[in-house]
Amino acid sequence: QGLGEQGLGEQGLGEQGLGEQGLAGERLATADIYGDDVLFHGAAFQVLDELGEPTESGLVAIVSGARELLWPAETWVLDPAALDGGLQLALLWTKHLLGGPSLPTSIGEVEIFGPPSAGLYSVRLTNVPLSRRSSSRVTCDVEFFDADATLIAALRGVETHLLPPMSS
Repeated sequence: QGLGEQGLGEQGLGEQGLGEQGLAGERLATADIYGDDVLFHGAAFQVLDELGEPTESGLVAIVSGARELLWPAETWVLDPAALDGGLQLALLWTKHLLGGPSLPTSIGEVEIFGPPSAGLYSVRLTNVPLSRRSSSRVTCDVEFFDADATLIAALRGVETHLLPPMSS
């Protein structure tokens, strides 16, 4: 049974996975996640399947991978759809913290712990020390877990910057 059928429930993924930050909060429909000024992705990149409630310490989600989305079969070192989902989480979390749309501007480090898996991924975004946050920038870490709650990849030091206000 994959994560899509059972969700993360209140228990999260335990010590190695989403832990205390499991998806016990509100779950949003895809239509409620995409289409605003933060996530404007078309259907091929709408990878967020379940979304936890954002907190000051982070955000969790279930995301589809390239195989789930029927992207062309390739020998991926990392799942590009899941990675994009992690960056989408960073944009949502930046809006939660700073109140506006943003774009990812840098990734400090990419760690690979295992090969991409088939099916859905659970993703945990965590805050980094407040010293790396400003009124226009947020920095976070994003970790990717397979259906067995095994950490397979991490993006460390993901920075997002607020977009300038649109002039009317």
